Amino acid sequence: MGAFLILMAAIGAAEDEPYHWPLDLPRQITSSFGEYRSGRLHMAIDLRTGPIGKKVYAARDGEVTRVRCSPWGYGKAVYVRFDDGNTAVYAHLDGFEEPIASYVRNAQHAKKDYTVDLYPGAGELRVNRGQLIAFSGQTGVGVPHLHYEIRDASNRPIDPRTVGIDWPDTTRPVIRKIVVAPKSPDDLVNGDILPVILDARPVSPGVYTTNSVRVFGEVGFGVDVIDPANEGASKLGIQDLRAANGDTPIFHVRHEVISYDTNGGGAVAYHPQLKGDGRFLLAWAWPGNRLESYRGNDSDGWFSPGNEATTITLSVVDFHGNSAEVNIPIEPDAPEADLPMDGSESEGLGDVELDVLGESLIITADFPAAEGTAPVLEIEGTAAKSGGNFFRVGSGRFRAGYVASSSGTVTLRVTHPRLSNWERRLEAFTSNNRARTVHFGDVRLDVPANVGYGTIYLRAYELSESPAARPATPSGKIYMVWPSDAPLQHDITVSIPRPADMPSGGAHVYRLRGSYWSAMSTDAGSGSYSVSASSLGGFQVMVDRNAPRIFEVSPAEGAVLTDATPRIRAKVSDQGAGIAGMTVTAGGQWLLCEWDPETGWLSWEQDRNLSAGNQDIIFTVTDRAGNTTVERRSITIQ
Repeated sequence: MGAFLILMAAIGAAEDEPYHWPLDLPRQITSSFGEYRSGRLHMAIDLRTGPIGKKVYAARDGEVTRVRCSPWGYGKAVYVRFDDGNTAVYAHLDGFEEPIASYVRNAQHAKKDYTVDLYPGAGELRVNRGQLIAFSGQTGVGVPHLHYEIRDASNRPIDPRTVGIDWPDTTRPVIRKIVVAPKSPDDLVNGDILPVILDARPVSPGVYTTNSVRVFGEVGFGVDVIDPANEGASKLGIQDLRAANGDTPIFHVRHEVISYDTNGGGAVAYHPQLKGDGRFLLAWAWPGNRLESYRGNDSDGWFSPGNEATTITLSVVDFHGNSAEVNIPIEPDAPEADLPMDGSESEGLGDVELDVLGESLIITADFPAAEGTAPVLEIEGTAAKSGGNFFRVGSGRFRAGYVASSSGTVTLRVTHPRLSNWERRLEAFTSNNRARTVHFGDVRLDVPANVGYGTIYLRAYELSESPAARPATPSGKIYMVWPSDAPLQHDITVSIPRPADMPSGGAHVYRLRGSYWSAMSTDAGSGSYSVSASSLGGFQVMVDRNAPRIFEVSPAEGAVLTDATPRIRAKVSDQGAGIAGMTVTAGGQWLLCEWDPETGWLSWEQDRNLSAGNQDIIFTVTDRAGNTTVERRSITIQ
């Protein structure tokens, strides 16, 4: 009896909610609003659906304003603007309910294309609260789930809980790591200009601590935190992060509204250059980041302890008010005098490594043994904003940092009796830079105004060999445009030489990101190939002469079928430039087919009857290099 009353109360509460829950399933969230995504923040909640085909309902009275079908991104999606002015986006759907289904299908047949982006007229497709509008799926990207996004009247995605959409959550966030990062090369953490990463140790439920750190100058803090859900099967993001020195606030991050105009700031909401060490949500505003999540801060989040020991507290709260905090003991520090080590000299040559962290160039000189003499850093070109001198960080290791004060050319030289000649030329682009073109040998970079978040540095050089297997036939040299993790606000046009032995047709510039090469949309000039790059890495011209594959075709050749809507499908793949287009016909009539890039299946939607008699089923697939493959099956419909 008690369980029945609880169930009836839950149903009553659901009916009283301002927004009808979109699924007849337990309310389980697999991704949260504002969660980390590569180069952006998640602008919805994702709902667990299990297998595809679950009923999806309209949350309020309103009208369909947009319907999309694509193999990529959101896959099949429907947008409903409610009468209260807000809009819901339901994405990764398996299909639509009538009359939306017929509206979409008619447009696809008229265009003879599965991919459509449709905008119904006012009042054309009205829906009511609780009306069945679609079915859950896994079209586009990812495993089966429902992407459920709420936008306000200004088309800005918002935290769904602000409009009364609710789900159960009783778990606290789990804090895993902390980063303490110097603001500039004039600031130190534990005697170095590199960020320090600390493990968070639990001391009581929801309370953590770390080892103490020594700080000189200004530092910022970031937290690697997850919010476990669904018995630990899902790792959600948090809503709220606060950094404080005792009762004094330092910085506040709160995800309630994230507009499409500012969501690029997600590239630097989490530390872009420490991804291999953790996903650190930053308690400071990276230069140029305009996310609404930072509204209400009086400072940019950098903190200086001065000469007093203190404890910094980072507090995190999930979307249901479950909280956790970590306390970071801070001790004041001062730069140490770099005393020579009795003039000792190491044996063998040392190495120099160049990195970027934040807005700083970091130059590290390593020697094979204890070294008593520091290297010398010479800088030509753009004046230094801070840094510039090597200091000892180990018996055989020295470090220097540099921040450019204006856009322009920077040449760095490191000299030492036990170092080979080391020189690097870079181009610096500070905040609000003007557009300009720079050349590094055969590579041309057309850099737009306001290209990066804060100061970025660029250089290009040749690679002698590929660090990853290539999907097509390489031609010409590999050019690395560095650094690959530069946080860009706008695309850079990268132009590399047209190889002398370049055959006509089939050529694209491919970009290396991590361990994968992928073809890019390429403009072919008389002497060069150009691409628009939102992220950097390796670039090389490759020629794709391999036609797409069509395999596991059904029905079988010569099949005699009594069903006028047989299963017609095949697997499609392409190793090189990628699929450009595909068609399937039966008896010369175009068939509406859906392609799933993740599984490779190209499947007829069985939306009409085939004519009786002999039918030639023809699959035609063309890749972006112009290679075409055709597969035919002759069948009979009785």
